[in-house]
Amino acid sequence: MQTIKYFSVVALAGIGLISALMISPTARAEQTDDLADRLLKKHKFYQTVTPGTVRTPLPASIRSLFEKPSGTANNDKINSSRLSSRKNIFHIPTGKFKGQRIDEKQVLSLQSLTESRVNGVEARFSDQGTVELLSLSGITPSVRSKRNQWPEQTTAATAIAFLGEIQDLLGVQDAASEFAFKSVRLDSLGKTHVLFNQQIGSIPVWGKHIRLHLDSDGEVYQLSGHYVKSVDNFDTMPVITADSAVEAVRNDLGARSRSVEAEGLVIFMVQGEPVLSYKVRANVSLVEEWLYFVDAGNGRLLHRVSDVSDGNVASARAPNDLGEQESFTVWQEDNTYYLVDPTYPKNDVEADTDPVNDGIKEDGDTLVTDMRNGTDRTTFDYITSRNTSSGWDPIAVGVIADMRRVYDYFLNRFSRHSLDNEGMNLIANIHYGEKYNNAGFNGRDMVFGDGDGVKYRSFARCTDIIAHEMAHGVTRNTAALIYENQSGALNESFSDLFGALIEGNWVHGEDCTIAAPGFHRSLINPEQGIIPQPAKMSDYRNLPIDKDHGGVHINSGIPNRAGYLIADAIGNDKAEQIFYRTLSFYLTPSATMLDARRGMLQAAEDLYGAESAEVRAVAAAWDDVEVVEGGSGQPGDNDPTSTDIVDGDDVLYYITPQDGTFGEDFTQEVYDVYSVNFSSSDKTPKGPANLVEARWSRPVPVTISENETIVYYLGQDRKIYFIRENGENRVLNKYSNVQSFTVSPDDRFLAYIENNTAGLTTIIVNDARTNTVRRFPIILPSTAQGSDDTTSTPVLVDAMDFDFSSGSLIFDLLVCTSVPSNICTDDEDSGIRHWTIGILNLSDSASLDSRGRFRYPVDPTETGVLIGNPVFATNNRHVIAMDLVVPDYEAGTIGSAFITLNLDTNKIKTGFSFGSNNSYAVVSQPSFWGDDESVVFTVPDGEGIYGTARVPLSEETDWEGETDRAAYINRSHDVQYSTMHRVGVRSVDKRLEINVTELDFGAIDGPGSKTLPVTLYNAGNSDIDIVNINTANSAFSHNGLNTLLPRDQSMTIEVTFQPNNPGTSNGTLVINSNGTPDSISIALKGRASGIPSEDDGGSSSSRGGGGVPGVVLLIMLLAAGLRTIVCVRVDGNSVKSVRTNRR
Repeated sequence: MQTIKYFSVVALAGIGLISALMISPTARAEQTDDLADRLLKKHKFYQTVTPGTVRTPLPASIRSLFEKPSGTANNDKINSSRLSSRKNIFHIPTGKFKGQRIDEKQVLSLQSLTESRVNGVEARFSDQGTVELLSLSGITPSVRSKRNQWPEQTTAATAIAFLGEIQDLLGVQDAASEFAFKSVRLDSLGKTHVLFNQQIGSIPVWGKHIRLHLDSDGEVYQLSGHYVKSVDNFDTMPVITADSAVEAVRNDLGARSRSVEAEGLVIFMVQGEPVLSYKVRANVSLVEEWLYFVDAGNGRLLHRVSDVSDGNVASARAPNDLGEQESFTVWQEDNTYYLVDPTYPKNDVEADTDPVNDGIKEDGDTLVTDMRNGTDRTTFDYITSRNTSSGWDPIAVGVIADMRRVYDYFLNRFSRHSLDNEGMNLIANIHYGEKYNNAGFNGRDMVFGDGDGVKYRSFARCTDIIAHEMAHGVTRNTAALIYENQSGALNESFSDLFGALIEGNWVHGEDCTIAAPGFHRSLINPEQGIIPQPAKMSDYRNLPIDKDHGGVHINSGIPNRAGYLIADAIGNDKAEQIFYRTLSFYLTPSATMLDARRGMLQAAEDLYGAESAEVRAVAAAWDDVEVVEGGSGQPGDNDPTSTDIVDGDDVLYYITPQDGTFGEDFTQEVYDVYSVNFSSSDKTPKGPANLVEARWSRPVPVTISENETIVYYLGQDRKIYFIRENGENRVLNKYSNVQSFTVSPDDRFLAYIENNTAGLTTIIVNDARTNTVRRFPIILPSTAQGSDDTTSTPVLVDAMDFDFSSGSLIFDLLVCTSVPSNICTDDEDSGIRHWTIGILNLSDSASLDSRGRFRYPVDPTETGVLIGNPVFATNNRHVIAMDLVVPDYEAGTIGSAFITLNLDTNKIKTGFSFGSNNSYAVVSQPSFWGDDESVVFTVPDGEGIYGTARVPLSEETDWEGETDRAAYINRSHDVQYSTMHRVGVRSVDKRLEINVTELDFGAIDGPGSKTLPVTLYNAGNSDIDIVNINTANSAFSHNGLNTLLPRDQSMTIEVTFQPNNPGTSNGTLVINSNGTPDSISIALKGRASGIPSEDDGGSSSSRGGGGVPGVVLLIMLLAAGLRTIVCVRVDGNSVKSVRTNRR
């Protein structure tokens, strides 16, 4: 018999538990050295949480999915061999045995307990064979019937009775006498938690307790804790007296002892053996107190433990970099103070709180770290001092104080509890990079550069910049404004506005700006900052995506000035309420300037009334910056639409293990490819269709003609194969060592990930039309201007899917985020690792570079949830479905569901929930039906088989699943990657039409301008992205905006000719899009006369030149009773003027 090396038991009805325990050490060994597969196994498909699991009955809304089908016999019987294998892979062994194992009584008791539970029992054992965790599902009807005959009893009595039932499993002889009731607590969810102390012969065993957890019906659903097995013939009579024990402690402490008292007898465990001992408390000083354990048989000192926590919250006061005294809270540990404040956003400091050694919690803490001028998260460290009032980095002092100011502002003004309104951590990293002239927020934490010492000082000196970055977090968790074009400019503007309101002035960055004019931006006069900004829509700069994300930091000057004008008219207190309400309720991710106007008007009406002065002030402010109804060069309706539905059969494709069952590692199974035609009367699965053994990867069907649908799959040899309609299998020899892949619906693009360290975070796209290959390294977002610096690191791209038009690729991504106590390294368990999603735009437009191509619909640094396996809807590209996993580390449970996300409205809806109290993550791999009126997904049934289910949802249900109508559609195999495909040829039409090919403005006599319209019309069946509009000649300008042009919609762009010089001007209006054609050029022509040329010295433009040196013009004006002499000297290439006013 082999020694058991690892142990984690899941006991279910009928399982051969004894044989399950006799596991060979090699049976759990890694089957591959493949990095990607290990990462998938560890971080995606095998999600578990510690300390354990709670399983409760399914919610009524989804219970019907698991009901016994009509006419099926013995459906209640669990296929234990499959299900136990399924569950085992989701559990991490708790302990390693040292030659011990559970005994036969425990095994029999566990089997008996299993029979009384609907969905089995999970038990985890310690090295000594004691139960550390016991999780139970609902009791069977027969047991419940017996329980109902029991007399009424207290919760404590119920708990003690349960301990008596399972005392053989626990390995104790008399649970009622060995576990003493200590306390009972009722939580807010109606669950009860009963605490017991273990005792031997009425003497407590020190440090040994168990808890029983009961649901709202009074049924035990979990046992947890630590205890020892029963001890026979233990002598509880001491040999020495308590006074002798006290004297032994005094002798050990010497003169340092102040107060020493014996607190009674306890059982103290020494190397697993119980020893009768005296517990003695010794107080040495205010900060030093010990518990001693003295052998009651011979007076030997067995152990001592400190009864004073080394870590404490402390108050500090020190100067910031401006010389101002700041008060703040720090963490004290071992005579060192750390710039960590665990008292807010959540004041949940407990006896075992240790933010330095254990790291900060998932939420509720505030932390400032020192990046030490590094950027890769391997150099940063805690900021410390040996004194609360000196030795602190003054930059850090200012940051932690300002973070508290910003937090308090949002809490007091809007009752907002941190950036996400749920107590999100506040983390700032200072001294980022070398001479870094920037600050940024990546969704999780902030970075602040020190500046170059010429143009800027440290960005962390500025309260408004810290407020600005934190406000980005508020925006991400409210309107989630997309960080590009107008929505991105609004994103920046709301940060500027809140920064100004918090600091109390309307210039931005004045405390960290060295260069003239001494501030970074002005909200009153946007053109006056270091980088001038437009102040009205006629000056809007329509930049391509690869230039400042479409001008987000440039065009924010327009809403900035509108915001200032509103506050100036009605006061800051009222203005901030309008801004916050607009951001929270009236803007969607793709909002435009006009949407902001409309939202603020509605917010003002909500707060102050439809005819109020506040509403008028909002309207006047937006009028001032030229954001008015009908005044923008964009469609009247830019809501996304769906394309035409393709006619054809709906066929399900999937993979299934060749041997019929899943082992412990999904990634290492050998698979076959099957299909089921649900439009046919014969719904029998067809297959296997593959001639080469398949790997764990989604099959990709593509219909290339009316008579041909080919199915791509990934072989065990990591090559891509495809199956022809006639059953022929062929290999794409061009590709090898592939980790994952997908193919576009038009069969043009093949996107894949290479199975090597460098390739795991690079999406490679082969374009069959142009015969080119493009590589897209993953770039995570940042709000820093002109920068993609981020504190998170991409690790692995896995699942990918194209939209119906083949223009966008959605993918999931494993991300690692560092914290000071756990930095991301090559170690696969390092850092905080989680899954998120991104979108890669594959537009043909040359105006997009790799930065502009990536978009992240969900904050990629959010570590609290895991999302993956995303897919687009079949007929639109603004709705996606994906898996959602939410671990609850406190409760030790995992919630799983597939959800839908509307990328336009940012609404998240539940497609189907698997409950929130599971011990493992259900990965359902959703896929849309051909008409987008339902979604198919994989789900484990009561027999341990992963089948395919279908749940109705549609635009009419706001993409929320009708879970009461969910039903199985395929239970023939253990299924993975259920993939629906509408077998039909899709014609994607993105015809972009214009009403003119040339604009001739004719002649303009004298200074002036003329405006002519250009109308774009989407004549196709798919929405078009307008990505860039520009003119090459400064004499021509336009008001066109980068926007979505939905099908059947038009937009009018106004082009203005304002000549600088006499004569003929020629230019070109260029419109780039993902339509057909992808670039449109319109010739521009105009003539000017009656305008003095710059060579004549009469130009009023600052671009003038070629004047006559030495000529001085004297002009006398009489205006408003003032005699004004204007002296203008034309000197070479400059025009200088001097004005004097005299009565």
